[in-house]
Amino acid sequence: MYYSVISVIPQNDYHLLLRFETGEEKLFNMKPFLSVGIFKALQEPSVFNTAHLSFDTVAWNNGADIDPETLYADSVLLEDEALAKAMNEGRTGECIDAVAFIEKIRQDIFSNNDDNNQNLV
Repeated sequence: MYYSVISVIPQNDYHLLLRFETGEEKLFNMKPFLSVGIFKALQEPSVFNTAHLSFDTVAWNNGADIDPETLYADSVLLEDEALAKAMNEGRTGECIDAVAFIEKIRQDIFSNNDDNNQNLV
């Protein structure tokens, strides 16, 4: 299956926050690519931060781009990333809190959207 990127936000430490057409939000680590070819220029934060959408993938002002299938396959869901970070830091109690917090935000967002949609009818 082919996954189009619909949103990209460069993050600290050479990560990209991505939203795919499926609605999934994922985090992609660019560090493994920064020593190869055209991606070397992205080691400069000002160049890395020029990340933007180009058609259905991510591109940079220096002409670099990356396949959306790679972005999808090699990225992690935001929930998984937050959970893994808390577990790696030995904060297992916070894992449950983080998952509950994410679910509450989702419920609030969807609840507000449902209320707004009902007002339109």
